[in-house]
Amino acid sequence: MNFFAGMILIGVDFDEVIAFTILVQLMSDQGGFRNMYSNSLKMLYSLADEVQVWLYNEEQDLEQFFEQH
Repeated sequence: MNFFAGMILIGVDFDEVIAFTILVQLMSDQGGFRNMYSNSLKMLYSLADEVQVWLYNEEQDLEQFFEQH
């Protein structure tokens, strides 16, 4: 959860109000992201893998930032 919250914060220039609003929408029934935290965490692992591949292919500077921290 902290990883995705951190990515959202970076994406909105650390505007916590906008980041919170985005997080609420993602966790709502429409976004369905609250299912990431089921007992198996299956959705969380697959989403984290997809985000990592996207970062490596599309946002190499941001990927390097995450690797360093």
